Amino acid sequence: MLPSSAMHGVYDPDTLKAMGAAFDTAVQSIPPHLQDHERARRRVALLIVRRMDSGGPGANLGTVALLDFLRTTQ
Repeated sequence: MLPSSAMHGVYDPDTLKAMGAAFDTAVQSIPPHLQDHERARRRVALLIVRRMDSGGPGANLGTVALLDFLRTTQ
């Protein structure tokens, strides 16, 4: 996982709104005991940023971030 200092993206307001919605969707879908865990929430956020920076999907970003999160915790 990239450290936050390695992230340099600049996002327009609509993209930030989509990223925020994706974050909320993904966090609500992770196991309940991890939903308030700072490290889990940070990982989800970084996965979303990584996807956006690589031109990843916008429409299903929350689902993709959730799947990435679950794959990295297996």
